[in-house]
Amino acid sequence: MIKSIRFGKTQAKMQKLRRILGLLAILSLSFACQPKINIAYDGYLEPFINDTIPYSLASHEEPSNKVLIFLPPSLDTVSFEETDLYKSIYRNGYDILCIYKAPAKGVLFYPRKNLDFKGQHVQNANNLIQHLKNSKKINPKANFSVMGLGMGSYLVPLISATHNADTSIFINGSPFSTFLTYERICDGEMPLTEARADYIKQKFDIDSLSSFKVKVDAVKTDHPEMFTLGKYPNMFWLSYHANFFIEEYQNLAGKAVWVFYDDYPLNNVSDLSYLKVLESTRRNATVDFINLPGSGYFKGEEWKALEDSLLKFFPSN
Repeated sequence: MIKSIRFGKTQAKMQKLRRILGLLAILSLSFACQPKINIAYDGYLEPFINDTIPYSLASHEEPSNKVLIFLPPSLDTVSFEETDLYKSIYRNGYDILCIYKAPAKGVLFYPRKNLDFKGQHVQNANNLIQHLKNSKKINPKANFSVMGLGMGSYLVPLISATHNADTSIFINGSPFSTFLTYERICDGEMPLTEARADYIKQKFDIDSLSSFKVKVDAVKTDHPEMFTLGKYPNMFWLSYHANFFIEEYQNLAGKAVWVFYDDYPLNNVSDLSYLKVLESTRRNATVDFINLPGSGYFKGEEWKALEDSLLKFFPSN
């Protein structure tokens, strides 16, 4: 009788083990069937500036008829290629182009910093995209989507317009410039919260609001090529500061998606209210406003929340 019970328990364990092994085999087959992401890291020699524009391109065996153009933030570092969102968009059939700035180091520090302004970045991006179209590395007739993070979002309207993008995504963006946000903090229009004080310390190593205000005020009066505020020339801040973005956005066609993180230090509730008014001036266009929890520094669960919110704009069909 005891042997019979032991045999029954052993048989049950074996059946359970076979089920687990079967499940593992199914999962392994599922991963094996997912397309391998072919990412090429390269650079385009832009003849106008005689310098290289670095980029990464995830492409399929045949250039896709769907392309996402990703514009990273200037003041933060993200590794979009390593995220699940990137992989999911690729597996939904999109080729993905990430456009970067060449690092300003050594003898190239000043030449590259002198070209670090909005208009030049837009021109560089558009020339790179056209080059990839001409060389058939991306499909020139593809449906384009453009996604910008932080200051990368200020480039979105012009690049979307140039390449007739049907979806434009703005993450941690604003209808007003980052520099204007700094001015509003200095003038008390936006309170100096602990999160904003930490942001100023992290970005500029400035501990007091009065010191920050001196720097911000001097950006407009010092020489454009001076580095008054942080590691960026004054013309960098002022090139994004012009209100051309509002006009560019009004002329933007297609779907717009705005993503705001609740605790992002530069968020201002009134900006969203203004955006909704501005949106009413766009013709034949639609918009989604998405609010997510978190600080907007794209760590851990914040990428997961972003994936859950944005993947629907990148359908597999």
